[in-house]
Amino acid sequence: MAEINALAPFSVGILPTKTGKRVTGILLSWYMKDKEEADAAWKEVGRSKIGRKQRIAGTAEMVLEPMPSINRIVRKDRMSRDPNSSH
Repeated sequence: MAEINALAPFSVGILPTKTGKRVTGILLSWYMKDKEEADAAWKEVGRSKIGRKQRIAGTAEMVLEPMPSINRIVRKDRMSRDPNSSH
């Protein structure tokens, strides 16, 4: 159910209906996500499946933050020295 709620444009809920200690039925509910939640779900669908369970559970860890390439660092440094340069 967590994977459905993380990837679908809607959310699902399931609650047991009990009589005493015995489950006698279930209550199934769903609703459409708002735009932000639906966008987040679509973004996750587009990501790699590797690590998806950990991202959904919130237990994924970033080993290292992404770093810019050496060329980007050099280009940014060059631009900061000469703002009139077209390169």
